[in-house]
Amino acid sequence: MVVLGLAGIIVPQIISLIVNFFLGWLLIVAGLLSLYVIHLSRWRSAMTWLKAILLLVTGGLLLFDPKAGIAALALLLTFYLLLDAVANFGFAYDYHPLKGWGWIVFNGLGSALLAGMVMIGWPQTSALLLGIYVGVSLLLDGLVLIFMSLGARPPSHPL
Repeated sequence: MVVLGLAGIIVPQIISLIVNFFLGWLLIVAGLLSLYVIHLSRWRSAMTWLKAILLLVTGGLLLFDPKAGIAALALLLTFYLLLDAVANFGFAYDYHPLKGWGWIVFNGLGSALLAGMVMIGWPQTSALLLGIYVGVSLLLDGLVLIFMSLGARPPSHPL
């Protein structure tokens, strides 16, 4: 996670395109698999077909217009980061007496800061910010996991 995070910070536009195209193809594959399963099943209501078609259309739109897709993903990422911040604060509150809870608060503050930054520059800075935000979020999550695992180690006892 740390290495991918650093890559996102160094080349954010490329990471933004990768995230956009990955999600676009993921939605298209999910739509095609849904169509196949619907075709094989006995239950073929209009809603099941509609879901599969929406998956295909959404994935196609992400691939057809990457700039708009990246702007939409940046907005969705903002909501995710806000929820991530709230979840981290709640987790830190529950984890409080144990070693490492401050790192969880730090992670939550980082997520909240990133969400605020994307709101300020959206949609003009979406391509740059999406890659940076994905990178910083991965970097922080990776560092938190490293520091928490170091804090969770039992103290070594001399023999």
